[in-house]
Amino acid sequence: MELLWEMAQLLVSLALILVSLLACVVIFAVDARKHNNAHVDASVIFEDPNSLKQVIETYPLGETEDFPQFI
Repeated sequence: MELLWEMAQLLVSLALILVSLLACVVIFAVDARKHNNAHVDASVIFEDPNSLKQVIETYPLGETEDFPQFI
């Protein structure tokens, strides 16, 4: 009977370890998705309401690379 109890404790311990590891992986994946800002580098595209064609946004002052860096 004691062997059965020790095996049950071992099984519960392994299950708790696996659940905690899975929780860590899920939390890490959610945090990585939350702080993913790869979409910021994409150019902004608008849609012309008259022709329904995509129009890329133009910057009135030019790209940021054209300006001198003050830092």
